[in-house]
Amino acid sequence: LEIAREWAGTITYSNVYPFDFELRPLWELIERVDEEKAKEFKLYLEDKWEKDANRHLPSEYLPTSMRVFQISDASKIFILNTCRAHESTLLEESSKAQTYLDNPMYLMDRKCSKRWQNSANSGREEALEIRNIVSHDSEMTVEELIEKLEAQSNHRF
Repeated sequence: LEIAREWAGTITYSNVYPFDFELRPLWELIERVDEEKAKEFKLYLEDKWEKDANRHLPSEYLPTSMRVFQISDASKIFILNTCRAHESTLLEESSKAQTYLDNPMYLMDRKCSKRWQNSANSGREEALEIRNIVSHDSEMTVEELIEKLEAQSNHRF
C-alpha cells in the first residue's frame, strides 16, 4: 500500500498518458449531434474508400516476354531498393543469430540459431542475385526471372 501511494505521488500531467483506446468511426461522434449528417458522412467515406480501392487495381502488367534490361528505370529502382532493404534486414538477422551462436548460454539453441543464420544468409544471396540480374542489363526475360524466383521460393519450402 505504501509503494502504491509513493508511485501515485509521482504521476503528474507531464508524465501521464492515456491508454487502452477504442477506435470508433467518426460518424458515430457526428451522430450524437446530427444523425442525418452522420449518415451522409458515412456514405461519403464508404463511397470514397470503394473508389480508392478500385483505383489501385492494375489493369496493365509487364509483358513477360520483355527482357529485364527493358524494364523502366522507375521499376528497376523500385526492385533494387526493395532488394537492398531486404539485404539490410537479413544482414541484421544474421548478426543477431551470430550473437546467439557466440553466447555459451544459448548452447541448447545452437541448431536453431544456425538455421536462422543460414536462412538470413541465403535470403541475402537471393536478393543480391536479383539485384545483379536487374542492374547488369541481363538478357533474361521477365518471365524467366519470375520462374526463377518462384523456383527459389518453392525450394525454400
